[in-house]
Amino acid sequence: YATQTQMLRLSEEAHTAITSAQAARLELFNNNPAGAKAAVDRGIGALEAAQATMKTVVIPGTDAADAKAEYLPFDSKMSLAETFTVTPETEAALGKAKGMFEANSPDRAIDVLREASVDVMVSTALLPGNATLTELRNAQKLIADGKYFEANVALKSIEDSVVVRSFGIDAIPVPVSYT
Repeated sequence: YATQTQMLRLSEEAHTAITSAQAARLELFNNNPAGAKAAVDRGIGALEAAQATMKTVVIPGTDAADAKAEYLPFDSKMSLAETFTVTPETEAALGKAKGMFEANSPDRAIDVLREASVDVMVSTALLPGNATLTELRNAQKLIADGKYFEANVALKSIEDSVVVRSFGIDAIPVPVSYT
């Protein structure tokens, strides 16, 4: 797949959608269909309002070059590779990069780590945008019809659709347009 030198951009809308699905399931468990409906509506609203901007962060679901672009990154963590060893140079680079991350300059921080040959992995949680919107709409209809068990199953399928992928800092995928 195509790679980039920048850090992945995260989708706040995808984060809202997944947390809304989780909140709706909790509301259904607590026998509060009105609360579940409000949570689902919040998730749908976030994804619908962001259709244009979501296209700038969506990435392919697999490493295959022809993979369909459909996943929205919504959470990301960085970790050092198991083979990492501390040297004065790598320790200095980590300190400098930490400051850049705290100053909201992740792209510059990544460059510092690359230049110092610090082996870093980026693990990212991905949500299929279009499928999530479809399932949220399905859950919305099921809640309106009083089919709470079925709505819970639809919402659970959103949670189950989350994929976690890990990339080296030299192999961060390029966001591509919806296909």
